Amino acid sequence: MLADDANARTLLLSEAAQAYYERGSSLAQIAAELGISAHEVNDLLEEARRRGIVQVNVLGPYATNAELEQRLQAHFPSVKAFVLARENRSDAKTNEVLGVLAAQVLADRLQPHSIIGISWGRTLYQMIHALPPMNLPDAEVVQLIGATGSESSPTDGPMLAQLLAHRLGCRATYLHCPVIVESAAGRNALLQERHIREALQRGEKVDIALVGIGSTAPEQSSLLHAGYLDAATLAAMRAAGAVGDICAQHFGANGEWLDIDINRRVIGISLHALAKVGTVIGVASGAVKAVPILAALRGQHVDVLITDDQAARAVLTLVEAHGAPTLPSQPGVEVRASLKSIWKVFDGVPVLRGVDIELRRGEIHAVLGGNGSGKSTLMKILAGIYTADAGSIELDGVPVTIGSPAAAHRLGIYLAPQEPKIFPHLSVLENLILGTELPPAAALEQIRLLTAELGFEANLSAAAGNLSIANQQLVEIMRGLLREARVLILDEPTSTLTSREVDALFVRMRTLAQRGIGIFFISHRLNEILHVSDRVSVLRDGAFVLSAPTSTVKSRDLIRAMLPEGERATEVISRSEAAQAPVGAAAPVLEVRGLTGEMFRDVTFQVRSGEVVGLAGLVGAGRSELARAIVGIDAATAGTVTVAGRTIVRRTPRTCQDAGLVYVPEDRHSHGIFLNLPNLYTMSASILHQLGRPLLSAPAEQRIGARFVEQLRIKVNSLQQVSRTLSGGNQQKTVLAKSLVSAPKVVILDEPTRGIDARARVDVHMLIHELTQQGLGVLLISSDFEEVIELSDRVLVMYHGRLVEELPHAQCQIERITAAAFGLKESRAL
Repeated sequence: MLADDANARTLLLSEAAQAYYERGSSLAQIAAELGISAHEVNDLLEEARRRGIVQVNVLGPYATNAELEQRLQAHFPSVKAFVLARENRSDAKTNEVLGVLAAQVLADRLQPHSIIGISWGRTLYQMIHALPPMNLPDAEVVQLIGATGSESSPTDGPMLAQLLAHRLGCRATYLHCPVIVESAAGRNALLQERHIREALQRGEKVDIALVGIGSTAPEQSSLLHAGYLDAATLAAMRAAGAVGDICAQHFGANGEWLDIDINRRVIGISLHALAKVGTVIGVASGAVKAVPILAALRGQHVDVLITDDQAARAVLTLVEAHGAPTLPSQPGVEVRASLKSIWKVFDGVPVLRGVDIELRRGEIHAVLGGNGSGKSTLMKILAGIYTADAGSIELDGVPVTIGSPAAAHRLGIYLAPQEPKIFPHLSVLENLILGTELPPAAALEQIRLLTAELGFEANLSAAAGNLSIANQQLVEIMRGLLREARVLILDEPTSTLTSREVDALFVRMRTLAQRGIGIFFISHRLNEILHVSDRVSVLRDGAFVLSAPTSTVKSRDLIRAMLPEGERATEVISRSEAAQAPVGAAAPVLEVRGLTGEMFRDVTFQVRSGEVVGLAGLVGAGRSELARAIVGIDAATAGTVTVAGRTIVRRTPRTCQDAGLVYVPEDRHSHGIFLNLPNLYTMSASILHQLGRPLLSAPAEQRIGARFVEQLRIKVNSLQQVSRTLSGGNQQKTVLAKSLVSAPKVVILDEPTRGIDARARVDVHMLIHELTQQGLGVLLISSDFEEVIELSDRVLVMYHGRLVEELPHAQCQIERITAAAFGLKESRAL
């Protein structure tokens, strides 16, 4: 009986092997014949190989056609071509051998720490089977696109990622979602899921991407055969110009990404992100694939092409008959906006000194610089708010004159300011259509499409003032799009957003870039610039000192570029890398017990001498309200506050300051600084009663001001310089001086680095370190979770007015803080 079972098993293995290797049947066809799944067929073929029923002999490398490789590379110099000599092989055998060639190409490029992204396809499946087993425990495989959901397809993304990780002996990151969803709004909703978002972000970090080049020909379309498309939809796509796809992102004959419905419903790596990958290996074979292969080459979507001689000859026939035009968005071909030799002088002082900058089609171009470097002035010239004193501006190669914001809007240029300029009492819809020239019906239709594409879920009839800051910014962006913006200028768009809102904004920015919109992105957050931008330019003293692809620079390069000539970068950078000394059992300098107010309940915590305690949470969690109640600005209904062992019974800002507790507010303009008075007046305001009565001692005030200008490295012309004329970073340092001049024991810093440049951020970070070295306690409130982690000895997390998490520095992870901030952890007494 056992022998009969063994014979039956051997016969089944032989039948599957003969169908696959001799007749060229696909896995799906064999599965249908045998009444099993394609996955089980794959297992049978693996077993047949192990038992020797099938022998695969590789007698050296398969022959390639050097002449065709050279001809392809002559037309496309940036692409390395490998062309298999097909000889008399069947399609199935050619596919298998192409997989062996792809395996050799991949093996030559693998490194111990490689991150390999993979899409889907039969040739990639064959490539994995041809790879010898390896031991690369520090490598990683990332699934680049969602799954088809077909259990009968072992060539689907999740299966290939699993098989490749097994072959390489490494871990895998999976994208647990379908490749295409029903609507753009559904896609945007799924992108808010942490695991999906993190998998896509991991996909953008890959060193090598393995992709198939798909076709929209009905007999070749994988999405049609998988049931994601019907014949009518595919025909409409072809009519719109779609000839092929990579990672389910469809492109036209020149490789240009198409703004069509299906492309807005795909969950996976975008062509925009794929362009940043170091090596993209594309595989496709057969003359039927010539048109999409040529389009992928024209669009520069692949760096390495692995194909066969039939496909190569067909591609060359097309090229030599019609030429090989490149994508308009290829560097140097289509420039959305060009500013040349721009000068701007205020009160005889040059702010911009003959600067040149270009913004390409579909590019996210980050502009970085210290406060006062000229970046805001430059963007305001492009937006029509200022007029350049000299220089020229071109849009899409045409010289233009931009004399006002309205003129900029008519030309397709829109500036979304750091603080959204909405009419709070008007509805969202009224804010959107105000000033547009579209007929009401057309405007409503455009708004409907935009809200679906960008995932804007707010009620259009609701008052705009009730929107979150993130949605207010989205309203600003949609205003620009309703005016058919070709150039968007986003000024510090993330300064008040949570990490989740930042991620959602970046997804939307990439969507807009794929539509061909050029985006100038102004930010002080280096990690965000490095993550989302394609190119970064650094302004210093009114001139560009660096402009390069983002993939070629590191944060250290950007900080170095912003420094004045002759200053050592390592000295400044080391300030933010200062080691945190353990606090140990130092005495508490601030004890808050059971504090309750309108926006917070039963809050208890301590801050010790020499300790930084971070207070993290989302906007509206109650952090600033708690701080204001601690120092007596707002009332609390219960609880106590103790400073250095002394409980403050009647808390006011004055009694708290006298006890050694001071507060640096979030909004420095409204509550921290005298904008229209000399900066010295702000610094001394908190200690006027100590400077003499009835007459104030001007020399004593001057000595104090000079000491803090030097200590905090405040850049001023004199102590009489009006505060409004200082940069944001120097205004913030002036407010800090106002709080520190009273020699406090504990300082509450509420968003101390919001809206200041990277250099000033480093200075503030170093100052916090110096304060703790002097024994002060610091309560740090920040929406930048990475900043909180970097600076804090402990982190407290607030959610809906309660402390829900406490983490020592060693356990601070952005995932844990984010989860607690979104209420994914039960509250507890701390």
